[in-house]
Amino acid sequence: MRTLSPHHPPANTEITRDPAAALLAAIPDPFLALDPDGVVTYANPAARTALGGDLLGCPLWEASHDPGLLALRGMVTRALHTGAAGTLEVQAGTVGRWYQVQAFRYDDGAALRFADVTGRRSSELRSRRDRNRTSALMDQMSAGLVVTSLDGVVLEANARFLEMTGLTRGEVIGSRRPHPWWSPADSDAYERRLDLRAWRTKASHVETVFRTKDGREFPARVGVSALVDRDGTPEAVIKTIVDIGEEHRARQMLGRSEAEFRLLAEQTADLICRHDRDGRMLYVSPASRTVLGTAPFAARGRRLEDFAHGPDRPVMATAFADVIADGRDRTVVVRGRRSAGERAWLETTVRRVADAPGGEQLISATRDVTSRHLTQLIASAATRVTDAAATGRGVAEVVEAITVEARRLLDVEAAVVWHFAGDHAVAVAASGSDAPAPGTRVALRGGSGAGFSRRAEAAAAALRDCGARTTLAAPVTVQGRVWGALVVGMRERTEVSEQLERLLARMSELASTGVARAEASAELTFRAERDPLTGIANRAVFDDRIADAAARGQRVALCLVDIDHFKAVNDTHGHDAGDEVLRRVAGRLQEAARRGDLVARVGGEEFAWLMPATSLDDAVRAADRARMLIAGTTIDPVGSVTVSAGLAAAEAGHWSPSELFRTSDRALYAAKRSGRDRVVGLPG
Repeated sequence: MRTLSPHHPPANTEITRDPAAALLAAIPDPFLALDPDGVVTYANPAARTALGGDLLGCPLWEASHDPGLLALRGMVTRALHTGAAGTLEVQAGTVGRWYQVQAFRYDDGAALRFADVTGRRSSELRSRRDRNRTSALMDQMSAGLVVTSLDGVVLEANARFLEMTGLTRGEVIGSRRPHPWWSPADSDAYERRLDLRAWRTKASHVETVFRTKDGREFPARVGVSALVDRDGTPEAVIKTIVDIGEEHRARQMLGRSEAEFRLLAEQTADLICRHDRDGRMLYVSPASRTVLGTAPFAARGRRLEDFAHGPDRPVMATAFADVIADGRDRTVVVRGRRSAGERAWLETTVRRVADAPGGEQLISATRDVTSRHLTQLIASAATRVTDAAATGRGVAEVVEAITVEARRLLDVEAAVVWHFAGDHAVAVAASGSDAPAPGTRVALRGGSGAGFSRRAEAAAAALRDCGARTTLAAPVTVQGRVWGALVVGMRERTEVSEQLERLLARMSELASTGVARAEASAELTFRAERDPLTGIANRAVFDDRIADAAARGQRVALCLVDIDHFKAVNDTHGHDAGDEVLRRVAGRLQEAARRGDLVARVGGEEFAWLMPATSLDDAVRAADRARMLIAGTTIDPVGSVTVSAGLAAAEAGHWSPSELFRTSDRALYAAKRSGRDRVVGLPG
């Protein structure tokens, strides 16, 4: 045994302890013991702090007017009379925190243990709020929308779908295949094939017949796509349903006379075209002005694919070729571009008419589905960002989801989220080959005091250095302050449309929400791992760290530190002075610790200091330096205090955290017994 003593040790004093009482006093969770009449016979320090009031000596439901504690009476009565353990969640205490309370027989009475679940309850509340926002977005869609699990259970449905089918929300949510709105007799197998196609190809469209609650049938176009996670693994299936009764009737009339055809085509808001076998437009309805952004005479003789965005042109061309080949209808959604650089999403259905005047021809019906498509994309982006923040991911992972969704929604080559840190902007996350790498730093013109435009310009210049010719930025704000910017870049020099500005503003709002939630989650995690009084790690963090070190077989030294005569400090100077002593001692231990060490408060006036890769001799010397540092600190109004420390060390290989703790505790007891204000080390 190695012992380091002060030059003038005080008189030797025997210390006796009740291990059970010491354990109950040390646990961070509130604990109460009750006699057979329900009278509180014991309340540990955590219970007195969290629940407030003088509980000792009175029945629990008479000693406190707290409604949360009164709700426990029935569970306690069962535990006392039947021995049956029970669990209940209540809101109690001086600050109204939520606890999961466990009641069980204890000796001839009962005991209650409280576990703080406020964080989980808060997460559940935020999750419900997020689902409500998503439902509100879905209800704004003009098409019906149903979200199902991979095995066909309905998870969500919007108001338009309920209106179309006449079903209530309770009849839809949670229902399983076969669903009542599918008309064919083999609807179950049909739905399974359709869902399987969505999982494999990510998107598909089909026309079928739907049935309402009262038995009425109507033709519908069903779009199916898979909702995938960050790794591309399907999580759910999204179905959009459009009532195409009007479109069906229009198609039936296309086989009539030319006059009837033109009359119909010119009265509908959809673009109706007649094509030759090569896809060239022979007839173009007046709706081309709104759908394609060009006059009918200017479009005549051209192909629809000419009005599609470059990468999507083969999709349109393939649809026409497939209809020619097998005669089956095709429906595709492609991107188009109108004046002022505004992007549009166009849904085109192509049909072959074999007996048309002048021989076989193709008929197409094209509608502008930009609003519907953007609503779906924004809802999907909001869900991904909300999920990323709700699962406790860091700021970098949340904003990475923002950059990916921004590129997809805005159809740009690069998207970067920058954080304004002092006089620099730091790229937190980026998406696209034309984007600077995460971690890139650029100097801000005018420093941290510059306005948003000047700071955003420095960030946008970094995208232009990577090849972007057009850039656009929107602020990311957190709690009313400008946290950073979402900047997008395009390779071509183009006029920025109002549509692009609106979408970028919407994405920056999502980024602001995501960053705020990620930072709040990180703050909650920090608080959950810290002792609220001293600010150092708590017992739970210490237990996790020492268990991890044991599982890895690491070489460690453990020092237990106890403040000498701490009860006398509280009795003489009051608890406020005692709290200040705890804070100052914790601070001195942190100063003495190395990077990689862990200092935690594990009891009322007891601290644990875990030192990885440290021998017993080195740990004893480090602990003695800390002891002298604490003894030389003056704390008003107490003056100076001393501490006793006990150490044990475990060599690399298999060792037990509990045994190492017990050895350190024996060493601490030896230090107390031999005069206090000293360090004692024992082999582990």
